[in-house]
Amino acid sequence: MVVNKNRWLVQPAPIFPPAILRALWSQPEERRHVKSVMCNLLRKLEKPIHTTELSQLTDLAAKYYGKEF
Repeated sequence: MVVNKNRWLVQPAPIFPPAILRALWSQPEERRHVKSVMCNLLRKLEKPIHTTELSQLTDLAAKYYGKEF
């Protein structure tokens, strides 16, 4: 895609529907996968996430999806 004489590489962002995210988040290995996908997306956007921010994101997800996660 070319915009204003600049070439852009357009890629779809990963989308996790709520039911799928809940299922993934309930499994430790899959939870790591979700975190990895988020970190990779942020790195590609040149907005790397720090460990403390990832921890806050994890806490928010645990609050939203329940204490069992």
